[in-house]
Amino acid sequence: PDTTPPEEFRFVICGEIDEAVAPNAFGVHERVIPGGRCVVVRHVGSPDHIGETIY
Repeated sequence: PDTTPPEEFRFVICGEIDEAVAPNAFGVHERVIPGGRCVVVRHVGSPDHIGETIY
């Protein structure tokens, strides 16, 4: 996020669900992460400091 213009920055938060995600005003929707190369990061604590975890 420090080197990408705000309009181009994207990220996905993953979680396990037990039922389908209904259409909603928050823009939350289901996706399946495809197999292959990806990164997994675990952040515990305030979202105010998530940037520290990312780097």
